[in-house]
Amino acid sequence: MRICFLGSGAAEGSPAISCHCEHCDIARRKGGVLERKRGAVLFDLPDYKLLVDAPPDIRELLNSNGIKEISGIFLTHEHFDHVGGLKEFLYWNKQIDFFAEPEVFRRVAGKMLRQELNQVAFHFAFHPGVDIIFQDFSFTPFEVRHTVPCYGLIIYENSHRVVYAADTSNRLSNYSLTLIRDADVLILNTPFSQKRWIIHI
Repeated sequence: MRICFLGSGAAEGSPAISCHCEHCDIARRKGGVLERKRGAVLFDLPDYKLLVDAPPDIRELLNSNGIKEISGIFLTHEHFDHVGGLKEFLYWNKQIDFFAEPEVFRRVAGKMLRQELNQVAFHFAFHPGVDIIFQDFSFTPFEVRHTVPCYGLIIYENSHRVVYAADTSNRLSNYSLTLIRDADVLILNTPFSQKRWIIHI
């Protein structure tokens, strides 16, 4: 498994428009690693490339990283910084699997023109705690706390276990803690940076 972090910034990205804080001003001048794109990750799995989320600048993120193949998209939740780039896939020249919890799919597809989306994507309705099994790997979606329904996933490949969760608070269910305990890789993206917090696993 290879993991490509396409973006790891907050909802507004960095530098944010019309922001004149010290960090954004320096990021505008110096660029490079100081610029933070909105969150998206590509998991390169056996014969399958799984993109997690499609932020508004997804076209730029894919092109700048030389990514031309995507097998499926896993949608964590409905916020614009995670779904704003879905319309870009209306121009994708291949079918894509689209993993989304049913209610999240209904709300996003309503905004994103369900009929057009269905022409390029096959919707797989996932449910928290229910494994999605492929030939050489599997993943389990689980719910995390956010201002809207939000889902992370645990990817199993051979004896390895990778946990990814976007926009989660530090309050996790006992079920989630059991799933992520002793993971080989733990990737958490929190939108709350005002306070220092630690998750005990």
